[in-house]
Amino acid sequence: MRIVQLSDLHLTAAVGGSTRGCDVWRILHRVLGTLPQFEPIDLLVLTGDLVCRRRRGEFARGAAA
Repeated sequence: MRIVQLSDLHLTAAVGGSTRGCDVWRILHRVLGTLPQFEPIDLLVLTGDLVCRRRRGEFARGAAA
């Protein structure tokens, strides 16, 4: 079984938003783009601080991604 874990994403409500000067969405998309090299992946686990400020819009945007 192959498991990939991503932790502490600190996503923002807006694409292109930054957390501590980092474009978290760009970084997430770059990381996700590397996943095919690890296939087959049986489970993707997201842990830690998934959003930056715990606002509804951040969770909604993260779920949509």
